[in-house]
Parts: sequence; C-alpha cells; structure tokens
Amino acid sequence: MSGIQAACIPIISNMHTFMSKSSPGKYRTFIKDGKEYLNTRYDLLRLELLEKISSVISLLIMVMVALMLISSIWIYISCILIVLMEKAFGSFIPAFMVMGGVSVVALVVVILFKDQIILNPLIRRFSKILFDDAIEEDDDEDKEDKDDEKTE
Repeated sequence: MSGIQAACIPIISNMHTFMSKSSPGKYRTFIKDGKEYLNTRYDLLRLELLEKISSVISLLIMVMVALMLISSIWIYISCILIVLMEKAFGSFIPAFMVMGGVSVVALVVVILFKDQIILNPLIRRFSKILFDDAIEEDDDEDKEDKDDEKTE
C-alpha cells in the first residue's frame, strides 16, 4: 500500500463512521423540515388561489347585478318617456320610434367606447385582484433601493 492510500483509509473510515452516526438524523430532520416547508407553501398557494378566485367571482356577480339593475332602470325610464311622449305626439307609434332611436344611439355609443367604458376598468380590476401582491412587492423593493441610494 502506498503512503497516500494508507493516509486516506483512516479518513474514509472516519467519514463513514460520521455519516452513519450523525448524518442520517440530520438528513431525516432536513427532509422532514423540507416537506413541512413545501406543505406550508402549498397550503399558502391554495389559500391565495382561493382568495383570488373568490374575489373574481364576487366581481363577476357584482357586474351581473349592475347590468340587471341598469337594464331595469333603462326599461322603466323608457316606459315613462314613451307614456309622456304619447301625450305629446298623440300616439304611441312615434313615441316608440323615438325611444327605439334613443336606444340605438345609446347602444352605438357603448359599442364605440366599450374599451374606455367596460374593458379597461374590468381589466384593471382583474389585474389588481390577480397581481396586486406582486405589484406591492415590486414597489417595496423599489422604495428600499431608493432609500439605499439616498444613504450612500
């Protein structure tokens, strides 16, 4: 046996003794802690997902209720205006035609400005619900970076 091999045998046997005595407990603890951490992160992810889904569903319900209320109000106002115009025109036919024209104009306005009236606010709300945490974390990091630059 050469001198290098003879010198390595006690180191290897000591390493084997160390690994067999102390390491399995450390590895088990490490694996147990890792599993607990992953389970905790998984539970946190599920809770965050539940929060975001419930916020999106509540927003959708609110939009549907608002649309039903707006439709009901439009119908009631239309009926009132038709009755009032019938007295002015002397017949229901011109009153219905005028109210139909007003409805078509209102529909065209909504279609032309749907991005500004409907889509942009909804997208803004959905993105705020889904990505609000990420935006706040980025803002906090930017503030910390600016504070660090000021102190230097």
